[in-house]
Amino acid sequence: MDVIDFDMCLMGACETLLKLSGLADYAVFSEETVPGEGNPYTSIIDALQATPRWTGGRSSMLVDKFHQSFANNKSTTKSAYEVAGLANLDIALTTLATDLTAQLGTGLGPTIATAASQGQKYTFSELTDLATFLDSLESQTNDPALHTKIQGVRDAALATNFRIISRARNGTGSGNEGASDVSRSTGLHIVLPSGVGADKFNATGPQSLAAYQALYPNKAWTTFLTAYATGNTGGGTNATFDQGSPTHWLPVAGRVPSPADVDFWVLGARWQHLHPGARQRVAERVADERLVERRRELRGVP
Repeated sequence: MDVIDFDMCLMGACETLLKLSGLADYAVFSEETVPGEGNPYTSIIDALQATPRWTGGRSSMLVDKFHQSFANNKSTTKSAYEVAGLANLDIALTTLATDLTAQLGTGLGPTIATAASQGQKYTFSELTDLATFLDSLESQTNDPALHTKIQGVRDAALATNFRIISRARNGTGSGNEGASDVSRSTGLHIVLPSGVGADKFNATGPQSLAAYQALYPNKAWTTFLTAYATGNTGGGTNATFDQGSPTHWLPVAGRVPSPADVDFWVLGARWQHLHPGARQRVAERVADERLVERRRELRGVP
């Protein structure tokens, strides 16, 4: 698949890209909740009609169209990533997570919790902007080896051949969407609760540590979160929040001229907020669709 655009909330995550690896070339999503109006589909379809053959740089168009549609209105975030670039970030993050896990035993936990609390946060507070967390952690530690690992993750996360574009703007409208401060967003968040107040894993359900462990087994970040959240910092649980049925699939009403080469999926949310637990279902659906497409190719069906 060329590109998958999440017209849904809170999907701008490292975890989302992990589930899309090998399934899509580019991902477009938001770190924060998406206003109810969603994507400006008329202008997006017009742009696709004008130049139907997809190129990677056109993922920037999806971000810009969204960003422009909410000018002088609501707070928004939107970013686009080349999924293949995740490999470098995953390697760097594994190195950092392994070090952080080891240093929990030497008292680094409270510093990590403070850095997590100072990172850019979102409607689900356990979602922490990756780069701002790294900046905060670096400023509060004096370990040169740790700083090298932090810089490795930051370089990979902000690499121009990975992060294609990132937009964030505080709105001037009324209500939560207008007042939300997203000014420090850098395009990609990661699950990292601070353990302060309600910023914790839930006891059960899709926002629990157990759910995260099931979705991302054998990952160094999962190992770190487990040690961190079950220790003296980052621990505790909240009451479970029922998110309801998370996703439905929306056809785009528009005619792209033939011949065309655009694989463009649009995902919409049934509820206002979604948690990373939805990403497993997204990946499974995309994989199913790719299998159907391949079978049609083998049978010579257009």
